[in-house]
This record gives sequence, structure tokens and C-alpha cells, in this order.
Amino acid sequence: MSAKPTSPVEEKLDAFLSHRPAEAELKEKNILKSSTLPPTLQASEADLKRHQLEDKLNEKVLHRPAPEELEKRGILESGEVPGRE
Repeated sequence: MSAKPTSPVEEKLDAFLSHRPAEAELKEKNILKSSTLPPTLQASEADLKRHQLEDKLNEKVLHRPAPEELEKRGILESGEVPGRE
């Protein structure tokens, strides 16, 4: 094998690869995920984190105060509550 590309395709590929960003830069830009798990489990890890976040958000939405409570506490005015005059 020679170290020098011999075809235009190889030259083009070599040019692209020589300008490829480093792994650390891709992780900083959140293109690559930082994980200690093997690649075969990284998708499952991402799904689990997403579902945990969804569950946490749903729990908070279930326990949010009603618009009437926010009115009583002075956070909303009666004209700001949707569907109420």
C-alpha cells in the first residue's frame, strides 16, 4: 500500500479526512455524545434518559397549580386566565 492517494476519489477523501474535526470538538458541539457505555447500548441509554425526562415533566405538569390558585396568589390577573372573563 502506498501512503499517497492514487485516484481522484482517494485524494478527495484524504482532503476531507484531513479537515475532519477532532473527537473532543464534536463532543463540545454535542454532535457526539459522551458515554462510557459501548456503542451498542448508547441508543438505549439515550431512550432511557428521554423517557425519564418525559416522566419528570409529566409529574410536574400534573402537580401545577390551577389558574384560579395563581389568581389568588396574585401571579395571574383575571383577564390573563384563558377562557375566563
